[in-house]
Amino acid sequence: MSEAGHGLTRREVMTGLGVGAGLALAAPALTAAAAPVTNHVPAWGGGFYQALGATVPGLTYVTVDATAFHPYDYFPGAGGQRRIEDATGVYLINKPGRLATPLHLPVGSVIYQINLSYHGNPIVEVFKRDFVTTPQTWGPVFQQTAPNVPSGTGTHTVNLPTPVTIEQAASYSLQFYSATASSDGVFGMTIGYLPPTAGFVPFGGATPRVYDSRTTGAKLGFQQELVVDLGNPGVRGALFNLTVTDTENGGFVAAFADGVAYPGNSSVNYSGTGQTVANGVVSAVAANGRIKLRGGGPAGAAHVIVDRLGWFI
Repeated sequence: MSEAGHGLTRREVMTGLGVGAGLALAAPALTAAAAPVTNHVPAWGGGFYQALGATVPGLTYVTVDATAFHPYDYFPGAGGQRRIEDATGVYLINKPGRLATPLHLPVGSVIYQINLSYHGNPIVEVFKRDFVTTPQTWGPVFQQTAPNVPSGTGTHTVNLPTPVTIEQAASYSLQFYSATASSDGVFGMTIGYLPPTAGFVPFGGATPRVYDSRTTGAKLGFQQELVVDLGNPGVRGALFNLTVTDTENGGFVAAFADGVAYPGNSSVNYSGTGQTVANGVVSAVAANGRIKLRGGGPAGAAHVIVDRLGWFI
């Protein structure tokens, strides 16, 4: 239960969202929870800054430091070079252009708040690149010019009027655009987002098969390992169909998260030559969405096939 005057708890936020309820139900409450922006004078007399709004209960926050930003694009002849100083943050030496950094959030996350530390008046963007449209599309899904802070350090809180949902089959980045005559510098930011609801998301694509060793001609033998990319970074686990075929002798194949030592498990077993055996497997996955397959049985070998069925988020 939330205390009076302290906004929403995560449970209350999730209840307000509901299943496909539309973010409009949650967005007004989240926006109202942030404190009004007020001006203050720094003790060192370096200029005005704006106080950050209150963090929103129920959101998760991730911090992005200035050193993460690099030149994204620039006009011909600008050069796209950056400089980092403690007193001025990171900025483009030659302008106009953009500073950008990848935004790594799990699929299904919803961004509600962006807190900036900067000077000048850069244009702040959440940039989306779609992988599946033809022709490919890209561009900002959120864009706002920060209030001008001509000297010193400024801070600014943005409660997004339309929250941004991280979608599958797309990538996202944070970008700052600096005009030719501006002196914009970026110190960093925090992103307030609602993580995806834990649950199962079935695979809805047209090509569930992600690996088939018959196309390479190499069977998986005893203590041999191979990595299979299931194609959805950031999930907690995966459900997939693991098939062995054209087996030799008897053995097994184990599936587990890439990046960890073999845990001693078996995911599908076979007992002779010329068999085809399939099994549904639930497995943890690495942060990059990959699993590892390992052959077992001293004399065993088999072709392996992996068909993805869905993910646990």
